[in-house]
Amino acid sequence: MCGNDLVKQKISPNGQRKAVVFLRNCGATSAYETNVSILGNNEALSDNDEGNTFSILDGAWFIDAKWEDDSTLHIVDELSKYRIYLQENNYQGVKVKYEVRGSK
Repeated sequence: MCGNDLVKQKISPNGQRKAVVFLRNCGATSAYETNVSILGNNEALSDNDEGNTFSILDGAWFIDAKWEDDSTLHIVDELSKYRIYLQENNYQGVKVKYEVRGSK
C-alpha cells in the first residue's frame, strides 16, 4: 500500500487550481518518489494518487512549483540531476514550464 505526504501546495492566481508537491512512498522495497500534480482547488490528494504532471524516481527531492498565471505553472529545481519518470508539458489546459535553478 502506498501513501502520499504533502510537501507544499500553491494555489493558482484565480483560485481554481492548485499545484501539489508531494512524496510518494510504496513501502520498504521501493524508494520515495517526488511528484507534482495539478488538481482542482477543491480536490484532495489521496494515497492512491500518483503525480499527473511531474515525477522523479529514487528519492525525496526539493522541487518548487510556482504559478506564472492561471494557465502556466513553473516547476523549478536542478532538474537535470534527477531520474525523471514523468514530465508533462501540458495538463488539462495548463502549460507546464521547467526551469533549472540558477539559469535564466
